[in-house]
Amino acid sequence: MKNGLSDKYSRIIIPIIFLIFSAPAALEYFFYYPDEKYYVDSVLQMSDTGDYLTPLNADGTPRFLKPVITYWTLAGSYKIFGVSKFSSRVMFWLAGALLTFLTYALAKYVSGSKKTALTAALITASNPLVLMSAGRSIPDILLVVFMTISALGFMKIMLDDKPKKRYYWMAYVGAAVAFETKGLPAAAFAGISILFLLFNPWHRCALKKLINIPAISLALIIAVSWFAIMYIEHGPGFFSSFYEDQVGERVSSKTMQILINGSAGVLNFIAFSIPWIIIVLSKPAELKKYINNADHKLKAVFGFIAIWVIMILLMSGAVF
Repeated sequence: MKNGLSDKYSRIIIPIIFLIFSAPAALEYFFYYPDEKYYVDSVLQMSDTGDYLTPLNADGTPRFLKPVITYWTLAGSYKIFGVSKFSSRVMFWLAGALLTFLTYALAKYVSGSKKTALTAALITASNPLVLMSAGRSIPDILLVVFMTISALGFMKIMLDDKPKKRYYWMAYVGAAVAFETKGLPAAAFAGISILFLLFNPWHRCALKKLINIPAISLALIIAVSWFAIMYIEHGPGFFSSFYEDQVGERVSSKTMQILINGSAGVLNFIAFSIPWIIIVLSKPAELKKYINNADHKLKAVFGFIAIWVIMILLMSGAVF
């Protein structure tokens, strides 16, 4: 019983610590990020017009650069708490705490160790990018939360002999909501996750194990519904605007720029992983031995993590 209670409290104490520590910067505008105005201004106009489907620029023209989930998150917060600085950021702040909880759950499942899970959750809670993202009313922290839910679902599908139905919902619906939060990056990670499960050399999944018709169907409905409505209401110009923001204006075709941005991405990844990356790499012989002695399931987990890291770095190089 004591172990059960201890595990229960461990799951909630780190999110609470995160909320307390991050509250001053998250709930007051000591640090203001310019992109916040696009979402706050748009939702205020949505409230005035009653149209919660079409995001708007400050001048009242449609804004199709990002999907609708971030706007709905803000709109829901305003409905519950009223319009204020607090309500503009509180949902994103809570999402940061939820991310630490999800990290704990994911690490506990993969490692089987409460100590490892606590460490992973603390690393997440203290990460500067998480702290910054949780204090801004922009899509980033929501994207990470939904993709973490999806990652946990895909790992459970991969590793469990008979995955429970909820893990299919987490994998596919989590990715779909992430897609409705920021668009193509979520689709890329979901796609690479499916390919990894099918073709990784350590613990492959048969195609039929990946299929859950209800979860996939709902995910597809979620992923395409807003885009279909916007196309019906605003025509093909909607897709052009969305594509330009997601690809046309962001993806570079210049080799030198890709190399520079890719190098910057690697350096930033290392910088935001200090001191943990130094600790991990300080004893390379022990690290190599640990990896070599890992069973096939654990190696598959390492591979899954590695492919996500590679995707992050590739995207860092491709965009400007």
